[in-house]
Amino acid sequence: MTQVAAIVAAAGATTTAVLLYAYRRSKRSQSPSKQDERERAKRSFEVHRGDLMAVAGRRRSSRPGSRARSQPEETQSTSFGLSLARISHNLCELRFSVSRCIRALVPYWEIISSSTSRTGTKRIQRTKSSIDDDYYARHAVVGLDCEMVGAGRGPGGRISVLARCSVVVLEEPKRIVELPKGTGLDVHLCTLYDKYVIPKKKVTDYRTQWSGITKETYTQPDPQIPIVSFNQCQNEISQLFSSIDGKDVVVVGHALENDFDALEISHPPFLTRDTSLYKHFMRAGKRRRYPRKLSHLSSELLGIDIQQQSNNDSMLKNTTNIGHSSVEDAAAALRLYWLRAKEWEASLDFPLISTAQDQSSWEPLDMYLDGCNLPVGLRDINLSQMISEYGGSQECTIRSLFRLVSRKKDNNSSNISTVDWIPRFQAAVQDGFVPKIARIRVMFDGAKFSPDNNERSDKFASKETKRFNLVDSEIGLEVTGRDVSVDDVLVERCNASDHPSNAVVKEMTIDDVIKTLLSREDGRNDVLQEYIVIKRKAGGTKTHRKLFDKLHLRRPEEGALCLSGLTEGLRKNSLNIARELQRARGVERVITCTRMSRQKIRHVVVTDDVLLADRLVQNGTIVLSFMQFERMFER
Repeated sequence: MTQVAAIVAAAGATTTAVLLYAYRRSKRSQSPSKQDERERAKRSFEVHRGDLMAVAGRRRSSRPGSRARSQPEETQSTSFGLSLARISHNLCELRFSVSRCIRALVPYWEIISSSTSRTGTKRIQRTKSSIDDDYYARHAVVGLDCEMVGAGRGPGGRISVLARCSVVVLEEPKRIVELPKGTGLDVHLCTLYDKYVIPKKKVTDYRTQWSGITKETYTQPDPQIPIVSFNQCQNEISQLFSSIDGKDVVVVGHALENDFDALEISHPPFLTRDTSLYKHFMRAGKRRRYPRKLSHLSSELLGIDIQQQSNNDSMLKNTTNIGHSSVEDAAAALRLYWLRAKEWEASLDFPLISTAQDQSSWEPLDMYLDGCNLPVGLRDINLSQMISEYGGSQECTIRSLFRLVSRKKDNNSSNISTVDWIPRFQAAVQDGFVPKIARIRVMFDGAKFSPDNNERSDKFASKETKRFNLVDSEIGLEVTGRDVSVDDVLVERCNASDHPSNAVVKEMTIDDVIKTLLSREDGRNDVLQEYIVIKRKAGGTKTHRKLFDKLHLRRPEEGALCLSGLTEGLRKNSLNIARELQRARGVERVITCTRMSRQKIRHVVVTDDVLLADRLVQNGTIVLSFMQFERMFER
């Protein structure tokens, strides 16, 4: 505490000294030495002594009704001048004292910054050398590019429809940086995926000059590039991006938002690198930066001309030598990333650094999704048919990949996109994801899938929960018996391992909640030892009620809101919610905030059912709304 107090005192004195020093620096053209500055302060007093006394005399004489003191005016002016001179001289001496104090405190500051935190975890010093120390040991970096054709009315087709998808990877990325400028893109390049896709809508414009695709592409296909349906391509890309050899996949591309929209999939933001949005690849304007074309970046930084009719790199060009090649564009974007990988990752604070040592103290979590009370739907699977086929067994394996989708409205436009959660789940159950998740289950009520045919009703009358697991995965679906609700099953499972008796720590204010959410180390995930439960105890004003409706606290004494830091995206969302509550005047009179320990937590439940949330929170389980769940996988 003594060291901290000394630092605070030095900071205050430094501010005053710096202001005076900046003023004096602006008044002289040369920088004198310390001894010269001391002599200059003394000479300044001697030279300007008369002026100071004159100014003091004029100020006193200009005051209306001022009374002269017993001492003469010359003595008064002299005292005033001496005071100003002493202040100037003392401030000058203070600057030298502060500088010596700061130099003395530097060793202590280094000790404090390198010491352990209050949680007992050693801080990780992240430097540019961190990218060389097995930085990509748990991650695979791939390049993605898609070609689209136009559908719908209007010139060029207003709707972009997927027509080709390519994914590439560099076998020896470290050697790419050492290659001379102008080296071909096919060096050390491996194509993981390259297929034409049958458009899901009627094509009105093939956009051949950009896509390189014509009508003959589908009638006279290239034997080297197969043609698949849209659903097959989407499933294959989702499975590819979920994991490569047990590693999380970092997707690199140019304007990736357009590619993901065409594929109708999403990828965690902290695992995407968009060359059109990287600061040093953008064009600086007067007020903001603007994206540049991929061809311009490739020509300027790599010395390679792409998207042109040329005989160079013919293996990456289209067979017709017209338009863009998705393989070539993906390879160029990937090469650009590796060219600036160190600076790029440093600007993001090295998000791929393994945090296994930080999460070693936490047990793996089980995540349950209340499918009947969430805006999600199953695709590419007929659950009722599977229940009737496997009605006799309590657990079976799903061989084909299904989809769990939801709709999301873009923030900057009115477009509504479809999000598939299965690829995110597959990445979450892999080693290295923070926090550690052992399994993910989507729960459904058996009564929702009960057939009308009485001959098959006996297969649904069982009270046992049926499990359908994806092959070689900890992701699955569970359907309760016809007379058993999901709420009772979830409450029973959470009671089996969670220990609410040791959970409650104390009640706190909104300001304390914000301080707790801000107490983290170097931006790493999974660092909060506590989570906060917010409940509504009274009605509140009309403004309060609108806020409570948004947070699923529609009635007093019903529902609960959990603010936690399981992931960095969830911590930021919790912090925004806490600040929004802080801005609402008088909201602390109608809510209670309780700090809970997550040391014994083993389950996380996602549901929008306020009654179920209230029951689970009382048993010491972390409950997330769907709005919070969407932010969980963001960076």
